[in-house]
Amino acid sequence: MAAAVPALAALAQRMPVVLIPLANPQGYVRNWRYLNMQKWSPDAEAQSVGDSSHLLEDPEHPGKARAPAASSPEADAITRYILHWSADYPPRYSIDLHEDNLLEAGYVYSQGKLGAADPLAAAAVKTLADNGIAIKMDGQTRFEEPIQGGIVGPVTDSSVDELMSAARIVVDGAVRPGPAAQTVLVFETPARDLPLEKRRAAHLALLRRLAEVIKP
Repeated sequence: MAAAVPALAALAQRMPVVLIPLANPQGYVRNWRYLNMQKWSPDAEAQSVGDSSHLLEDPEHPGKARAPAASSPEADAITRYILHWSADYPPRYSIDLHEDNLLEAGYVYSQGKLGAADPLAAAAVKTLADNGIAIKMDGQTRFEEPIQGGIVGPVTDSSVDELMSAARIVVDGAVRPGPAAQTVLVFETPARDLPLEKRRAAHLALLRRLAEVIKP
């Protein structure tokens, strides 16, 4: 984390930067993401600490949340934290340094207003590739979502990233404006066959590149 401070400081000089430090990648190292299981398994329903179902609209029932309550105290705390800061500092950019042990090649989710057409998503794909990260340029994600040019457009996954991009949310049964960030990027880095140092270097390169191109 210390090595990332200069890149984050470059961003913070032009705009507020809010961190959620217990998420990726520390959340995976300490097994904090799915607190209802000792180790993630595809055979059990995982409750992510970033689950935002209780705040996001049900696509089939507009005006109603997908879940009646937060799936865990941790999910409640993280989403409250996001809404608290979003009220005073409406987000323009959201960056999720993500990893996945089940991937052989990575890709970039772009959940914001521009979706797959966001130029920052394209810049992220190039930066990852330039730093030795294998990128899946087309086909589908492991969740059968379409990939075009290494980018996955907006998806409905009830994550904090979808929450950051949501124009409308449901709070205590009432619809209200959501964070509606312009750019919401999730960098899916294949972690299984890459040493930590290489992944760390790629993420630092991403932060530095975004610090160069993001405008206040």
